[in-house]
Amino acid sequence: MGKEKGKATTQTEPAEPAATSSVRASSTSKEILLQKSEKVKLINEELEDLLARCRSAGLNDHETRQCAGYFQNAAHQVRRKKLLRYVCIYSFLVASLCGAFYFNPTYNWISAHARLASIQFIPYYDFTKMYNDQCLVNNPLYEEPTQELSCDICKELGDAIESVTAAEASPSVIMNDFLDIQVPVVITKALGSWPAVNNKLDLDDIYKLYKESKVLRDNFSTGPHCQIVGPRDTFEDVLDALGKREDVTSFSAAWQNCEIKAYKEFRKLYRRPDFLPPAAEASQYNTVITSFGKKKEAGEFTSQSLGLVQGENDLAVWIGQVSGELHYTISPVGECSKCQTFDVYLGENDFLIVPLDLWEVSYRPVSASAPDAYAIMSGLVWDRS
Repeated sequence: MGKEKGKATTQTEPAEPAATSSVRASSTSKEILLQKSEKVKLINEELEDLLARCRSAGLNDHETRQCAGYFQNAAHQVRRKKLLRYVCIYSFLVASLCGAFYFNPTYNWISAHARLASIQFIPYYDFTKMYNDQCLVNNPLYEEPTQELSCDICKELGDAIESVTAAEASPSVIMNDFLDIQVPVVITKALGSWPAVNNKLDLDDIYKLYKESKVLRDNFSTGPHCQIVGPRDTFEDVLDALGKREDVTSFSAAWQNCEIKAYKEFRKLYRRPDFLPPAAEASQYNTVITSFGKKKEAGEFTSQSLGLVQGENDLAVWIGQVSGELHYTISPVGECSKCQTFDVYLGENDFLIVPLDLWEVSYRPVSASAPDAYAIMSGLVWDRS
């Protein structure tokens, strides 16, 4: 008997019937499967029942709101926790992104892959047009600020354009003493690092370069409309004159390499001078200025002045005289058109910088007996804001 009682006390309670367990499981699953609208409907019914009970108990509106305060506080607490969670997640993402950009290897990796991705996207939408735009939406009431120019600078220049050596020039001197105040300047002995100068390339070499380089020839066929200044209408005529210089009495022409591949190909002949300010960016074109001729009879040679075409956004142009000697005329424009005109003779290794707010530049051969000459020109752009 004792043993049986002991056994009875150690027996576990009867297991819950399977039917009861299934009912609870089914009720739980039903609650989970309730749609949001149904849950809201149940909550509204509960609140309406609570309101009815408060009114039946004789509570006024103030006492009723006090009873509902518990639910309102709970709802506010849930919203505050949710907002705090979003703030923490957002702050973590921003801090992680800033840390990644601050770490150079990660920043370089992100930049490289972002550029590759953007290049793949360009065929579908060319967003590069917006690169130089200050606003995505044009403001019809906005007026571009104009720089007030003083023509007094013409009087201060004297009778000749100032000339300095490359050793005397520096980026700060060129920007502060010349570009910012619209003063042209000649820098002598400035082209010592140019391959065209070091290799003594002449017009024969320029002719061969264009004949052998399909990229340079395609500059006038596949690229945008590049400017040609001179007596020839097409670049084929210009090239033909270069190749038959012995049969040509006199010739002067200038042409642009404005297609990007041709610009980069011809860019190999020269280097950016160290004295140009870093803020002054190079325009995406270069111009070849040429002149040659021989005097067979008196009066046969004519020295015609040819204007040089600048880039649309150029604030200044530079000209490097690679070989020979050319005569450049710097003329005032706009409000200061009554200022003095300056004549500049550039010899080999000379470098001319002309700001374009007050001036324009043209060229012509020095004389019929002068040797063949050519120069390279390009533009400069910088932020004046």
